[in-house]
Parts: sequence; structure tokens; C-alpha cells
Amino acid sequence: MDVQIRGIREDELEAWLHATEVAFSARLEPEELENERSVAEVERSFAACDGDEIVGTAAAYSLRMAVPGGRDLPAAGVTSVGVKPTHRRRGINTALMGRVLE
Repeated sequence: MDVQIRGIREDELEAWLHATEVAFSARLEPEELENERSVAEVERSFAACDGDEIVGTAAAYSLRMAVPGGRDLPAAGVTSVGVKPTHRRRGINTALMGRVLE
């Protein structure tokens, strides 16, 4: 696999969001961009990069989970896992999931 899996920088968030939308055959509308920025955890977001192009995405969101005994514990919600159609079937999704779960 010639694609690099790495964390993203704050200045890459918009490109990362657009890559996620392409992977899901959707389109990010301008008014949705600010909403996505407000909930994104850049430090928990990963990209698969083919050169300078983000071709895959995966992230985790911080959540709390109720457990027996009346407690709640921190948990991660995996989200935004996708690979652009041009780069599928190469193990990129598996590599992204491994990085998120790491």
C-alpha cells in the first residue's frame, strides 16, 4: 500500500471533511461546514493520503457510556470511516480502522 495513514492538522479539516463526503457519495454544503467544524475532534481524526490528496478518512468522537452500577465511563464513537472510490480494495479502510482503534 503506497498510502500514508496519519493524523490530520487543523488546517486540513475542510479537505478531510470533503474527502469523507466523497467517500459516502455525498456533498458537503457550505452551511454544514461550520457545524462539522464545531464537533470535529482533529486530534482523533485520521487521513489516508496518496501524496497530497486525502483519499480516506476515519475518526473517533468522545462519548460517555452508562455502565452497570450507575456509573458512566469515557468511550469512543468511531465515525467518518470511508475511502474514495478511486482508492478502494487496497486495504486502506482496514489500515484506517486499525489506527483509530489503536
